Amino acid sequence: MAAAFFAGAFFAVALAAFTALIFDAALDVKLTPDEIASLETPYVSHDVVGFQ
Repeated sequence: MAAAFFAGAFFAVALAAFTALIFDAALDVKLTPDEIASLETPYVSHDVVGFQ
């Protein structure tokens, strides 16, 4: 029983550390004005190709 509790606690701490690492990395992204403009353009759908 203690081993299961320890494993669960370890998983929770590891998950929290990994999540913090991902969010820290995501905050360091810098976009140029051209990249921002490209992302803000509306999506234009295309015809499906290859299906009959």
